[in-house]
Amino acid sequence: MRIAVVVKLVDTPALGAGSRKRMRVRVSPTALKFRTTQFMEKREAQIFAAELGLKIPQLDLHEKYPEEIEDEVKGFVLEKYNSDEEIVRIIYGVGTGKMKETVLDILKKEDMKSIIDTVEEKSGSCVIVFKEI
Repeated sequence: MRIAVVVKLVDTPALGAGSRKRMRVRVSPTALKFRTTQFMEKREAQIFAAELGLKIPQLDLHEKYPEEIEDEVKGFVLEKYNSDEEIVRIIYGVGTGKMKETVLDILKKEDMKSIIDTVEEKSGSCVIVFKEI
């Protein structure tokens, strides 16, 4: 049996734009005519939406070597932060894990830590949530 799931992210109006407080996420499997409302922090809601395929800026590092990506990763992250993006994805693939290790090391550097709120690791990629400006 297949179940269609509709997810709607709704900003709670009282919190205002850009709030890091709570967002309401309504998940309703329409095939079962069943509705559930689950509350989660905005950061969690953004990561959840990214997992479901939300169109977010992404950097694909396939066909690159770990030793040549530092400037590209830093440039991408800083550019998207300065253009008021809230969330981005970096795709490094699964492979041996060297690319993942390199990307996560870059994101842990002091200049990156000052703008990054959360790095959520996924299979073959990571989702980055920025701190509020």
